[in-house]
Amino acid sequence: MQTFSLYFRLLLIVVIWFFLSSSIIAQTNSLNPQREAEQIINFLEYSQQKENNPPNYYRGEWPSYIENLKTFPFLGKKGKKAYDSNCMISASIFVLLAEYYIQHPDNNKIKDILYKAVGNFEHYRIGEVFHFWHKLERTEHLQKRRHKKNPEKYYQRRANVFYYRSRLINAMMNLAPDLDDTVNVWLSYYLFNIIFRTDSLVIPDSPGKYLDEYSDINRENIHFYNFFKGHGQETGAFLTWMKEEKKLNFFRILPGKGFYIPFGVNDKDAVVNANIVYSLKKMQDTIYPSYQKAIDFINYCFETNKYQSAGNYYPTKYNLHYITCKAFGSGCTGLEKSLPLIYSQLKNQQLNNGSYPCRIKNNELQASILALNSMIYLKKSGYKGLDENINKAFDFVFSKKLSDNNKTWWTGGVYFSGGTLVRKSHVWKSDAYTTALVLEAISNYYE
Repeated sequence: MQTFSLYFRLLLIVVIWFFLSSSIIAQTNSLNPQREAEQIINFLEYSQQKENNPPNYYRGEWPSYIENLKTFPFLGKKGKKAYDSNCMISASIFVLLAEYYIQHPDNNKIKDILYKAVGNFEHYRIGEVFHFWHKLERTEHLQKRRHKKNPEKYYQRRANVFYYRSRLINAMMNLAPDLDDTVNVWLSYYLFNIIFRTDSLVIPDSPGKYLDEYSDINRENIHFYNFFKGHGQETGAFLTWMKEEKKLNFFRILPGKGFYIPFGVNDKDAVVNANIVYSLKKMQDTIYPSYQKAIDFINYCFETNKYQSAGNYYPTKYNLHYITCKAFGSGCTGLEKSLPLIYSQLKNQQLNNGSYPCRIKNNELQASILALNSMIYLKKSGYKGLDENINKAFDFVFSKKLSDNNKTWWTGGVYFSGGTLVRKSHVWKSDAYTTALVLEAISNYYE
């Protein structure tokens, strides 16, 4: 009798497991990839700005928002939020759509979207590099008579809608150009030239050589964030800001008349390095030392379990996982050292509902989409045993989708932040960028 009872219990467990597994697979298999992709593209077309209305918004860009997740001195109270026109989010979406088009060259709607978007980047140009923000007059509440009399003399790079009330903070926002925005636009132009079969959009003859000038070598300084987080010194990896760095003293901590490097010291960010590595590989220019040093730095961050803190400007968990797996899938050899660690974390850290955890409150969706894309790139690279995790992640992500009039989108999570002291409190979000990441996942998994 006891034997029969034990047998019956085991049989019941097997039956329950079978139905649960079947349910998970059925939910994911019920997705119609082509229809979902079409509705996502409809949203990205709909949300793209159609006309110029400076300084409020600009033709070709996608909406993004600066938001205070916490109250911070001089930046404002928790919940303060405003539209923001910036280079990084629109260029990131451009790259994702261009890569989708290359996989699906019959989609003319995407070509039209890309054509509208590409002209927007020239607003951010400074010589051969690109800035994060537009060049605008000083904010009205800080203007004095001399600023109104000769506004062009006092132009600065700044947020177009979000007002930094303090004169000091406003001066700090006149940031130097950065490698992240620059390489993103270069890759956008590179892909545009391939898609439209032109050479009209010019990038440097050697992007790798250009960026190699801004590397973590022969420096007198180390950023306090990199020092206290143990990110190494003289790594040879890429730095963030494109401005000559001088020996630190008290006066350089404060902003002057020109472009400003936060706290007067350049820093290195592992996600920025991974973005650059990926872009240089796509542009076929990987022979310069900083490219390999950047790969070494990324591997170091995973090997020492510093992968999360190493994204100074990218606080969402799994961001480094995502771009590292994507870069390896594009042929960035050397990153394979990190893949077993990434695989183990993604297999073991998934929650019961299919989501992935994030230390930023209400940011689990963004973390889960990044984890989902990471797993798909691992699977494409030959890693086995991820299908159940991928299916559960898809089910979680699609449980959060929003739809209206043949358009599908997702609420934007934290893409990047102000870094260091405001790393998890002063952030940028974009529904369009988060939605484009889901399109990437669908395209790569169901191709």
